[in-house]
Amino acid sequence: MSQVIDVSGLPESVINEIELQVAQLRERLIQPRSSHPEKLSPEEWVRRFTTWTQSQRSTNPHFDDSRESIYEGRGE
Repeated sequence: MSQVIDVSGLPESVINEIELQVAQLRERLIQPRSSHPEKLSPEEWVRRFTTWTQSQRSTNPHFDDSRESIYEGRGE
């Protein structure tokens, strides 16, 4: 069963976020989480970890964590 959702008028960033969320839901439905992560192959563990990290959103996407900004004003 295939359904179409009307996203016309939504900003591109919102559409991208919806697509990401749907992809993650599909993945969870297709491959349920293992109750024994220690039994995962290293490749599978990395794939799942990468998927998880990419799904996390920064609360401040414009945060400057460069060395210059961290030590700014300390006489270096």
